[in-house]
Amino acid sequence: DAIFNIGPLPVGGNSDTPNQTAMMPKTAYQTTAWAATFRQIIDTGDWSKCMIIHAPGQSGQPASPHYDDYLQMWLKGELNPMLWTREQVENHAAHRLHLK
Repeated sequence: DAIFNIGPLPVGGNSDTPNQTAMMPKTAYQTTAWAATFRQIIDTGDWSKCMIIHAPGQSGQPASPHYDDYLQMWLKGELNPMLWTREQVENHAAHRLHLK
């Protein structure tokens, strides 16, 4: 559990807000049991304005530096742009992997 656990973390919200969180039954009111880690905003009128984040990070491997690289953004309510065109992807790419 300690390998995967990167909390506890301060987070607001409740079951009736966009920042969905919930409490465990029969626990202190301040104890948050879960929070939605995937957030997505879709603008079908302008796909370039779509935004997304999936916390805690890009990787599911705890040893990876990308395991929790989106966590601070998620806590602040920030999002990443969704990239729809090849040009957008190439402009945002940090690395390129060629498979032969």
